Amino acid sequence: MAIVLSKKMIAICQYGGDFETHDDGSMSYIGGEAYAVDLDENMQLSGFKQEIAETIDSTVDAMIIKYFLPGNKKNLITVSKDKDFQRMVSYYKEADQLEVFIMKEAPPGKNAKKKQPARRPQKTAPNMETAVVQAAPPVTNTVALALNEQHPNIETTNEIMAAAVPISSNPFPMVAIENDQRIAARQWENLITGVGQRFHSLAEFREALRKYSIAHAFNFVYKKNENQRVTVKCKAEGCPWRIHASKLSTTQLVCIKTMRPVHNCQGVTSKAPFRAKRSWVGDLIKEKVKESPKIKPKEIATELKRDYGIDLNYSQARRAKELSTASFLDGTPLNSRYQGMLLTATAADGDDGAFPVAFAVVDEENDDNWHWFLTQLKPMVYPAGAPGQITFVADFQKGIRESLREIFGGECYHAYCLGYLAEKLNKDLKGHFSHDARRLMVEDLYAAAHAPKLEAFEKCTEDIKAISPEAYNWVIRSEPDHWANAFFGGLRYNHMTSNFGHQFYSWVSEANELPITQMIDELRGKMMQLIYTRRVESSQWMTRLTPSMEEKLKNEIIKARSVQVLRVHGSKFEVRYGEMIEIVDIENWDCSCKGWLLTGLPCCHAIAVLDTYSRSPYDHCSRYFHVEMYHLTYADSIHPIPNVERLMDSETEDGVVLVTPPPTMRTPGRTKIRKIAAGRIGPSDFLKRQLQCGKCKGLGHNKRSCK
Repeated sequence: MAIVLSKKMIAICQYGGDFETHDDGSMSYIGGEAYAVDLDENMQLSGFKQEIAETIDSTVDAMIIKYFLPGNKKNLITVSKDKDFQRMVSYYKEADQLEVFIMKEAPPGKNAKKKQPARRPQKTAPNMETAVVQAAPPVTNTVALALNEQHPNIETTNEIMAAAVPISSNPFPMVAIENDQRIAARQWENLITGVGQRFHSLAEFREALRKYSIAHAFNFVYKKNENQRVTVKCKAEGCPWRIHASKLSTTQLVCIKTMRPVHNCQGVTSKAPFRAKRSWVGDLIKEKVKESPKIKPKEIATELKRDYGIDLNYSQARRAKELSTASFLDGTPLNSRYQGMLLTATAADGDDGAFPVAFAVVDEENDDNWHWFLTQLKPMVYPAGAPGQITFVADFQKGIRESLREIFGGECYHAYCLGYLAEKLNKDLKGHFSHDARRLMVEDLYAAAHAPKLEAFEKCTEDIKAISPEAYNWVIRSEPDHWANAFFGGLRYNHMTSNFGHQFYSWVSEANELPITQMIDELRGKMMQLIYTRRVESSQWMTRLTPSMEEKLKNEIIKARSVQVLRVHGSKFEVRYGEMIEIVDIENWDCSCKGWLLTGLPCCHAIAVLDTYSRSPYDHCSRYFHVEMYHLTYADSIHPIPNVERLMDSETEDGVVLVTPPPTMRTPGRTKIRKIAAGRIGPSDFLKRQLQCGKCKGLGHNKRSCK
């Protein structure tokens, strides 16, 4: 007899955990995973078991289903036939969901946690290795499941489950995949990144979408598939995942306009996504067939299952084969009646925090004042002529460039502030470009600056060229060796803009209405408190690296588990991560991915090589990231200065100390204040949306004033 449900019901299936018995005899389920299964009106026990078996990678015969009666947590009821299943559903017919427990043997009784009599020997779990299942990105915390944990009277296994989504919503429908399966598909996990991503054509977007769906094991359907726009949704009924992309009005580029990245479906665990068509699979295995012309269809199917999670039968595989034969310099205006300009030099400490090195108040920001400021700064950063290289991240104005070259000579690198560079590009762009086109060019500039290799840099600049050849020429002439990671010779630890000291600027904005002596004393007090606070906080750290660097290194250590190491010659190694191949020189602390050099922390490729030598990655991190160096940074204190007024030589008639501002004249009109948000400057921090006509699509006017 079929079950007739008045409304949709969801079965929450608990698996892999343990029961805990409380003093009152009630039981609760601890640990394991939870999966959601829809109950439809025609479902029977066999179909219910089959759907659960496909979800948890188990067999129907070995599965036992238990549940609690409503309001009774002391007795577990076994579901062994259709009548039991119908009775279970009827008990919860007025509820939206019911909870069932999946196991391979009968669960423990009420006294499961109590010591068993000696005459009843305990069941010993077999000796097996621990299997760890990692959650797919972008889940913040790594999900690990040890399958060899010994639970009384519950059978364990060393198989890694191909699990569906737990009850909480997840951007991807698969939270765990087998370590030895879908290896090649991992490279496709981030082909779709979100709103604002661009493609050169709709065909390129569709190709990326197809690979993305295979990597994350879900099917999709086209809601709109036109020559100007594409709208796609997840095929699972009720799943909110969808994406919409369309061509930009003034270019041929395709941009993702909206995206809901969250799935609540169970994905696909065994069947090939329906978009993996024969011709596409043929292209996928083309190189494989070229290398091994005698490869059999069965071998092709096996390798596709292993590498991409795609299931093909013999005939599909055969047809596919046939088709395939730093310091930061900055200036900020003091927008008060006292006028003036504050010049600052800020450094990054070992925990990526801002450390104020020096500041000065001058009448205006000009070449002479920057020259004087840098002259005073040099003895501070190079005491007693100590050697060493230093990187300055600063504006590229002529005064700073020439002063750095004259005062520091070959002892420093000058990295252009990416924020100022992007702002100048936007101002220098000629012609009518839409807001989207300008935004995309600035985003490409940022991507080119962060690109670690020449190939990636050239790809980003070619994207700019596709929008505007003039902008491309501007970028090439802007001295990329001073701002692009692919060419820059200094170390700036991924700090690309000079507004690093935003906390210091917030202090200035709070005190800039004070007279100059009081303002400086206020800043001194803030710095004194900052140094003391960080000294006390760091005294409680128990790690070798500072907290932020410790977290970054641990993330690289996790990724290193999937890296394959091959020795080349001497201290050089070939490292393979997915389809990426990098060269690591362990003695020179260098990797061809440039991650080690750019961040000061060993990348996952280097960590994998270090592990073969039984070396600790902590010994190969920049010394500035170690807690001992952080303690030295804040070891010295700024001492209090009582009665700052006594330092002044002049007093007014009423006894109040005043220092007159420099003799500058305020320009006519309202003072322009450039507000910069806390944090690093991004592409959208200075782009102002242009007015666009809804009638002729022209820029600079609306449809009312359109002629």
